[in-house]
Amino acid sequence: MEKIIFDQHSFIPNGETKFCFLFGANIKHSLSPEMHSKWFLEHYQNAVYLPLEVIEGKTLLSLVKSLINTQNFIGANITLPYKNLILEDKNLIRSEIVENVSSANTLYLNSKGKWTLENTDVLGIRESIQYLNKENKPFKVILLGGGGSAVSVIYECITNNLCRYINIFTRNPDKTISNFPFIEKQNKLTVNSLDKLNQYISKEFSTYTVDEKVILINTLPLGAENKDNLHGSYLDENTYANNILLTAKSKNISYFDLIYKDTKAVSLAKKLGINSINGELMLVTQAKESFYLWTGIKVKD
Repeated sequence: MEKIIFDQHSFIPNGETKFCFLFGANIKHSLSPEMHSKWFLEHYQNAVYLPLEVIEGKTLLSLVKSLINTQNFIGANITLPYKNLILEDKNLIRSEIVENVSSANTLYLNSKGKWTLENTDVLGIRESIQYLNKENKPFKVILLGGGGSAVSVIYECITNNLCRYINIFTRNPDKTISNFPFIEKQNKLTVNSLDKLNQYISKEFSTYTVDEKVILINTLPLGAENKDNLHGSYLDENTYANNILLTAKSKNISYFDLIYKDTKAVSLAKKLGINSINGELMLVTQAKESFYLWTGIKVKD
């Protein structure tokens, strides 16, 4: 019988193959399977990473319950819209971050042999903000959106000593506060209606000083060309983000858009000479942390 050789360019699963899943809806454009499959090959891991579209939340909970009792399952990523729902499984240990933000994107087996939920998005947010603030100056944040993606931003900014204040603008402030009760106790943030944004930026930038640093962070899926394409959305020209960028112009503002490739708003920021970044660094950073939790291997740049 011909011997099967495992190398960096080919892989045939066998009975010892470990496996991870990506659970979510509308995940056909996700970049995660390509990244994790590449890292498994580069580090000679007998493991596969498989995207699995989940239609109903009950199905996800049932799948996880079954998988954690199988031999070769080593973990999973959970993406929208199930980052909150996965917390309904009370048998899973929650990290401190998950307890605070009520959102998890990674399931792994901890050093004590307990299945644990973690939110590695927060680390991705941290790295992205640091990239925009290499000089380590105090800054304040204008955050667009108050949904599931925004909560990781809010948590990181609250715990970041350099962040002086967070102005959050969302379609439904009451819903944001009720969904994430930990923000009610914070004194360095305000949750506002998006309807008040234009009034705010008009006042904000009329008294704006060059020494003040502001990071504008956009988590709103505005102007999507295809509503099913969560990772390839582009923003229309007349969006909240663009209005702020045009008002701020060359003042000391940076822009961070969580979409994983350059949106029209990011392109506009670059045209205006504004320091900007899309969500790719966040995606890669959180993915590396998930990979480490599953394998104990640190992926190098």
